[in-house]
Amino acid sequence: MIKRILVFTFLACSLLLSRNTSAQCLERGNSIIDLSARIGDYNDIYHVHSVSGAWSGRSGSAIYSLGYELVVFKWLGVGAQLRYDKYIDSATQKQTTFSFNVPVLFNIHIVHTTHVDLYAGMAFGLSTVNYSSNDITASKYNGIGSLYDIHAGFRIFLGDHFGISIPISYTSFSYPSLNYSSPSTSINNWADLTLGGLNIGLGLNYKF
Repeated sequence: MIKRILVFTFLACSLLLSRNTSAQCLERGNSIIDLSARIGDYNDIYHVHSVSGAWSGRSGSAIYSLGYELVVFKWLGVGAQLRYDKYIDSATQKQTTFSFNVPVLFNIHIVHTTHVDLYAGMAFGLSTVNYSSNDITASKYNGIGSLYDIHAGFRIFLGDHFGISIPISYTSFSYPSLNYSSPSTSINNWADLTLGGLNIGLGLNYKF
């Protein structure tokens, strides 16, 4: 399903680009504010250090982000993002898991016309995660880790300022030293968690 969306997205973008390549919607010094909502599908691996073996599973997430990008050159933009992820595990919905993320981002603007901006780039930064099982074990973990993503997408500007975007990315999280605790164990423990998967969504943009 995601592959079909990717193919359709870039075919539609190519048709729009073919209409006009002389005028450009981005100029050096432009700023772009981006507000987006996305969904994520992750494969995750979780390991408590005092226990042999690891648990693997799959989880989804609702993602909300606010970003800023400065167009340094017509073809290059740099910026930062505030991102909140709310996770839903495939096995149970009792637990509560969320993360706050602050990545920096770099975008290469491959083609931009009067109204369309096709871009690709990467982002990396810090991430904090908090988990509560909300069951009889009352287990919890929290800690700091990192994230990186490789992304692409396009924006359609409806005028001089406002636009909509479709962002697509592969995002990976790594938390190597989570503080784990549970009343069922006499001591606190350490755990590590990794996640990786695809994100896709819809954004609103304001350019000035």
